[in-house]
Amino acid sequence: MAGGGAMRNRIVAGCVLLAAGVPGVLFAPVFGLRALMVPIAGVLVAGYLIVELCLRFPGLRPWRPVLASLAGLITLAELELRAGVPGVATVRALGAGVTESWRLTLQSTWPVRPDPELLLFVPLGVLLVAVLGLELSRWPALAVLPSVAMLALSQGFVAQSGSAATVAGLGYALVAAGVFAASTSRRCRCRGRSARSPRSRRGSNNRTRPCSATPPPLGSTAGAWWSWTTSTGSPGPTPMATAGSAPRSAPRCPPPSGPRGSPSPRARSLGCQARPCRRRSPARRR
Repeated sequence: MAGGGAMRNRIVAGCVLLAAGVPGVLFAPVFGLRALMVPIAGVLVAGYLIVELCLRFPGLRPWRPVLASLAGLITLAELELRAGVPGVATVRALGAGVTESWRLTLQSTWPVRPDPELLLFVPLGVLLVAVLGLELSRWPALAVLPSVAMLALSQGFVAQSGSAATVAGLGYALVAAGVFAASTSRRCRCRGRSARSPRSRRGSNNRTRPCSATPPPLGSTAGAWWSWTTSTGSPGPTPMATAGSAPRSAPRCPPPSGPRGSPSPRARSLGCQARPCRRRSPARRR
């Protein structure tokens, strides 16, 4: 069960990451496909590695957005900026990629040269969409919403047409459908587990069961009930609560009072039939 749940989480995470990468690839008419594939693929691989790390060590799950963001930024710094050990210059270059690169791209003649200071906003946007989608993966409609916004941004820069637009649309629809399908399967699994909760299992243990095969003392009310059941083969009047057991509601039929536990004439005239005794779980006795 746990392995199945982890596999569904991996499928959802993979589809969310692919949905974040499709809008980034649509900037290919601006920068070229080869220049964009390396940083986008690096960001997606770093995000998936963080997902696997959090699945192996659940204690890191609250830190997943921070870890995914740091892993993506370090990947971009190594792939695009060639920074080596990240420092202050790396932080400034990444900040310029957020604030200045998209402006410089709009001011340049297309196709734009694939310089890091120009195209850095595309993998940074993919990283932001991936982190938001992973954190919203419990709700499929919200998980794909950041990628839809990125898709609209890419079409605002340059609108795709023809076969490229068809392939991109089909690819995005496929990964979005994977997010919805895997999330729906996970919710159905969770509902099945809640239906088999300990409370429901505890209720199933309290079903009516036949009484024990060991006869109680004949001088007690339970002994009279036992004698009537074993001699006639039909259930007798319900035994009253004994000392040390939880009090029950008052019996509707009078207790047997004849010799050796035989039913009284009044009980016979009423046609009383006892219910089999119930075993109480230790939780209810307390």
